[in-house]
Amino acid sequence: MKVGEKGELAVRTADGVHGIEIKKLKVKKEIPRGTAPVMIEFTATEAGRFPIVCSEYCGDGHDDMKGALVVKARESQAP
Repeated sequence: MKVGEKGELAVRTADGVHGIEIKKLKVKKEIPRGTAPVMIEFTATEAGRFPIVCSEYCGDGHDDMKGALVVKARESQAP
């Protein structure tokens, strides 16, 4: 994804309540147990690599629940 683009994540969990958080992009959502995905919409406001963490303590392995979102800079266009 690139700076300024809208993004959408579809997140679900089958084993219990979790949370997803991308602090720098102000994304934080609790994900209840179930089969229906929770849709999370956001706009990338800057380029970079942003950590994704589980924001709800979920037991053993909680600290290992990590990921990253990579946002690329927009390419400048010649006039």
